[in-house]
Amino acid sequence: TGMYLGSQAMRYQVSKDSEALDNVKRTLRGLITLMEITGDPQQFARTLAIYNPAKGLPDSRWHQGKGKFQHLMWQEGGNNDMVKGITHGFLWAGLVLPKTEVDLWRDLKSYSRKLIDLQVVWDKPQNKAAALGLAAWLNNDAAFKEQYIGYYGKIKTKLTGYSFDTTFYWHGSADWSGINLGLVGDITDITIADLLGQTQ
Repeated sequence: TGMYLGSQAMRYQVSKDSEALDNVKRTLRGLITLMEITGDPQQFARTLAIYNPAKGLPDSRWHQGKGKFQHLMWQEGGNNDMVKGITHGFLWAGLVLPKTEVDLWRDLKSYSRKLIDLQVVWDKPQNKAAALGLAAWLNNDAAFKEQYIGYYGKIKTKLTGYSFDTTFYWHGSADWSGINLGLVGDITDITIADLLGQTQ
């Protein structure tokens, strides 16, 4: 979903097509819903679907949403790979979302700060650095920026590409899961560092 949002943001940057911007806004609302629907600030949903009361829930991993989300069901198990899609999507939304979209900007800023509370962000140091940097940039928050710089400096391997391990493929292909996720994470990390003036 985050990669799709990124593709539509790039499309909008080039074409100024209102359909592309509408796709960005709709997808951003979906990413925010993944975080909001669980009711647990440490977890996010793996996926969403329309809830059909006649069919019920497919299995024990699925839950019906509460309150404004009663029409949806969500699957537990948002993980390390999937959070990269959220950070990537939030980044691209921040790059193209017009400031006139006041409600969406409010939610984007708020949920970028909430990314830091996710368990998967605490479990993986590279996720925490990206979440802190994203929150710093979107909220123009000096305290988050200071934490980002300090925390990023503690990571032994900054980018999978620079570590020259098997998770990065230099010949332009990202057609399988681990490679794709490594590239998406690296693009997000490099862009956040650039936006914060921390590319040294």
